[in-house]
Amino acid sequence: MAVLAGAGFFLILVLISKGKWLGLGDVKLGILMGLVLGWPNILSALFLAIFGGAVVGLGLIAAKKKTMKSQIPFGPFLAGATVLTMLFNDYLTQALNWFMLG
Repeated sequence: MAVLAGAGFFLILVLISKGKWLGLGDVKLGILMGLVLGWPNILSALFLAIFGGAVVGLGLIAAKKKTMKSQIPFGPFLAGATVLTMLFNDYLTQALNWFMLG
């Protein structure tokens, strides 16, 4: 289930965008994330990676270092989110519950 969530999400994005948004390397990392983290921890890691990538991307755009058309590698965010989830999953789950449920 976790492998399907990790890889399936990215595979759908790759297929929809025809490889313009994400590459197959992100799909492979999603498979590895699912195998390492399991269900439901993969959800925390995916949320953390997407949120972190968005914050950094918007910060780079605001600092005029990147534009909306620039590409930013997503793999480091996936790897970092995996490590953070492995180390601090209980804290992340509490924070996500607070963030989502208020």
